[in-house]
Formats: sequence, C-alpha cells, structure tokens
Amino acid sequence: MHDALTAALIVLLSVLIGIASLGLIRMSLTRVIKSKGADKTIRRIKLKYYLLFLLLGVYAVFYLSPALAEWRALADTYMPIFMIILLAYLSVRVFDGIVYSVLEELARKTETEVDDMLLPILRNAVYILLSVVAIALILSKLGYDVSVIVAALGVAGLGFSLASQSIIESFFGGMLLIVDKTFLIGDKIKVKGYEGKVVEISLRSTRIQLDDKSIVSIPNSIMLKEAVLRRKER
Repeated sequence: MHDALTAALIVLLSVLIGIASLGLIRMSLTRVIKSKGADKTIRRIKLKYYLLFLLLGVYAVFYLSPALAEWRALADTYMPIFMIILLAYLSVRVFDGIVYSVLEELARKTETEVDDMLLPILRNAVYILLSVVAIALILSKLGYDVSVIVAALGVAGLGFSLASQSIIESFFGGMLLIVDKTFLIGDKIKVKGYEGKVVEISLRSTRIQLDDKSIVSIPNSIMLKEAVLRRKER
C-alpha cells in the first residue's frame, strides 16, 4: 500500500511539474514573441507534453520501486522509445508553429525574396534531421549498432546518388537559382521556347505559368544550362 501511494505521488508530481513548466513556457513566449501562433501551438501540444512528463514519472517509479525491479530492464528499453517519439513530435510542432512562424514574419519584413524561398528548404531539412536523430536513438535503444546502419546507409546513399544524378543536379541547381537570384517569383521569363511568369522555385524544378494559364515544370538542372530571358514584371 505504501509503495503504491509513493508511486502515485511520484507520477502526480511529475505531471504537475509538466503543467507548471508548460505554463511558464507559455507566459515567456507570449511576452517575448507576442504571436498568436505561439499560443495556438502550446494549446495543440499540451496533452502530448503532459503525457511526456507522465511517462517520466512512471519511468522513475520503475527505478525507485523495489517491487518493480524485475520489470526494470523492459521499462529501460521501451519507455525511452515512447519518450523519444513524443520529443520528436513536440520538436516538430514547436519548430513549425513557433520558430518557423517567427522566421516567416521576419522574412516578410525584408526586401529580398531569397529568404522567403529558403524557408521551406530549412523546414524540410529540420524535419529530416529530427526524423533521422529520432530513428537513430530508437534503433540504439533496441540494441542495434547505429554506426553499422549509418555506414550501410552511406553505401546505399552513394549508389542512390549515382543513380539519381539528375535529381541531385536539379537540387543544387535550385539552391544556385535561389541564392544567385537568377530570377524571382513573379518575374516573366523565356526558356527553351516557354515564356511565362515564374510561380514557384523549388529544389527540384521551376514552375512557369504560360499565357494560356497552363503550368510547365522545368528541372533546375536544365534552367542552369539554358539561356534564360528575364523580363521583370513586379
């Protein structure tokens, strides 16, 4: 009875710490950022955030309670996995709802459009990085040698890169087009017989709206190699 009461108090204390900490974070963000996106994000993630602290409390109980000693190894394997998944989810939501929204507001205030085009690239890079880190940590907890997996992925990645050279060329072509500002969204250009307004510059291709309102997508690797006639219409 005493052990059960102690366990319940530990879990309750952990949840209360989660509620209090999220309240402090919400107050700080509201004062510093003063953005509706921050408050909306906090409301969206709060249940997952509380669940994370609930799991931390349960995890602590497994280590502090002698009665649960035989289950400790199992908890040590799977409890951190659930927490890693929750942390990855929370990180994505916080970045998307708070950090990214702040960067978007800053980008709107600048005169250049380069930052507006680079922001989606940054978002995708952060998503990929968080996913890779989370998967690596989970595999490590399951007993897999992450270094061997990384080496295998490196070999596979080399083979893939050789097989998809045009995609890689288009990727770096997109980066060069954005940084060099060869043309911007809204500009009217003519390339390879197509003439129209640039509506999107992605990492893979550039989309042009022709005079008949149809859309043509040209790989960025071709855009770099071809002569581009630019008529600026802002």
